[in-house]
Amino acid sequence: MNKKILVVTRKFPPAAGGGVPRLANFVSGLSRHGWETTVIAPKTADGWMDASKDIPIANVEVQRIGEFIRTKRNLSQKIVGRLRSLDPSAGWANSVIDYLTTKNSSSFDALLTTGPPHSVHLVGLRLAKKLNVKWVADFRDQYTLNPNLKTYLPFQKRACVNFESQIYKQADKIITNTRRNRRDVLREFQIRDFYKLVTINNGFDPTELRNTNASPPWSAHPPKKYNYAYLGGLRGIKIDSYFFDGFERAITQSPNLAKEVAIRLVGDSRHLSEKIKRLVDLGSVSIHPPVPADGVGDILSNCDGGLSWQGPSLEYRGMITQKFFEYFGAKKPVFIVGRPDGEMGTIVRRYGLGVAVLPANPEAVAAGFLEFHEGVKKQLFSYNKCPQYLFDQFNRNEQADKLMRVLNGLV
Repeated sequence: MNKKILVVTRKFPPAAGGGVPRLANFVSGLSRHGWETTVIAPKTADGWMDASKDIPIANVEVQRIGEFIRTKRNLSQKIVGRLRSLDPSAGWANSVIDYLTTKNSSSFDALLTTGPPHSVHLVGLRLAKKLNVKWVADFRDQYTLNPNLKTYLPFQKRACVNFESQIYKQADKIITNTRRNRRDVLREFQIRDFYKLVTINNGFDPTELRNTNASPPWSAHPPKKYNYAYLGGLRGIKIDSYFFDGFERAITQSPNLAKEVAIRLVGDSRHLSEKIKRLVDLGSVSIHPPVPADGVGDILSNCDGGLSWQGPSLEYRGMITQKFFEYFGAKKPVFIVGRPDGEMGTIVRRYGLGVAVLPANPEAVAAGFLEFHEGVKKQLFSYNKCPQYLFDQFNRNEQADKLMRVLNGLV
């Protein structure tokens, strides 16, 4: 008799974005191993959709509860939103709890809740014992240790920390997305059961990195000898400026750079700043819409390297961006503006995959980018020294098998 698992997530194909492909691979892997899977997710009425991932999977039933719609909030709604103790999706999590409470949901062997948004873990806190299931709480990103967590009043941060602590106490297994995040959680929440936390990275899918020889979206733009890709949405002027301030300085210091280099931004450009617009007008940057998951390979096959940038705070040390995994899987040189001592920067430096610089000042970033570009031209960066275990660790197919081992150890 097949084992049964209930998966609760705020985003599932055809919705796209960070973390969704990883979960889709999890669910596909569960099916491969004979698990009957029920996924509960809202309908997605807007936002970016990826039809390439919206494929029926054997032994998987997707139930849509509620609807996710981005709406413009008025002043009173904004005030209420800023006063809530958990994220705005807590209401959706409660509707899932009500739905499962009124429905006969006692036939499941395991429950997987996956965030962000981390309020989805309310389902596990309130129902795991009631349904008599083993509960796995999956953290695709940090929660209260995340430097991007926004709280406006002291009680909100305390409420979130208490909520996170309860998850660690009651869940049967915790999945963290990097090894450093696992260490940070163990330390900050004083968890003594080391084996309760396992790490499964976000990773890459080799099938999505295949080159189909399609023309890149910038083929209509003036050609440049070197193209560097940034995959994913822009982060806003504060974070994006860490790279673009330095890139502007690099162009000033090396005028030939503007003639031979173009930054190809592929993804959500709603946070486009005036600085980036100026660089677009100069021909040094081009903007392109998101591509489906199975189009990433064509983008990277037409690029000479990949870019990623983050903030300078210590909390970023445990963050590995999704785009980094895709560059890694495609074996592309990488330029990182972030923590050189972080998990991502350490991999780049240790194995000679590119350059990682701290976003301390534009001069340092400019020098780092010029060093990176010179290294690309001279073919100094290579994946030859990178151990095979890292490719296995970051491969989503291997990660689905690791999830299987976690579940089989519980059920």
